[in-house]
Amino acid sequence: DRWSDEYFHKTTAPAVFYTLAVGVAGAGRGKVTSSPAGLSCPAACSLEYLGGTSVLLTATPERGSKLAAWSGACTGKAATCTIAVGGDRSATAVFAPNPPCLVPALKGRTLAGATRALTAAHCRLAAVKRAYSRRVRPGRVVSQTPAAGTKLRNSGRVSLVMSRGPRR
Repeated sequence: DRWSDEYFHKTTAPAVFYTLAVGVAGAGRGKVTSSPAGLSCPAACSLEYLGGTSVLLTATPERGSKLAAWSGACTGKAATCTIAVGGDRSATAVFAPNPPCLVPALKGRTLAGATRALTAAHCRLAAVKRAYSRRVRPGRVVSQTPAAGTKLRNSGRVSLVMSRGPRR
């Protein structure tokens, strides 16, 4: 009837849509996706959402990159960010290349000390062998491969030879 139709139009607010713009920046590579689905951005993109919608953005770095930070409506370094759409908003995921592994000098260190130094240098421990050595105390690094100062990709692997002490 006419009264209920007029009442509906007077009491129901019109649906309002807002634009959520997403960007990807930085020297690294990655993409941003959304939930609810609709955004999948290897570069800049945008989508309109009904006001009041909560949108979860997820930044996924490609191999060799990491999420450095968010800017705009998202902040911090967490992989996800939730935006309550209540106006036009924008967020940018900034990706950076992973730092290279710069192999540290490990000779004479304990295995624990060598492992800490490798982690700090963005490297990983590969194989560990043991050999007799008159010059290096037992439980210390005798040699390493590759040599100190070698530049490898991020998480490059370094092998160690640990001293068993002198042969008896």
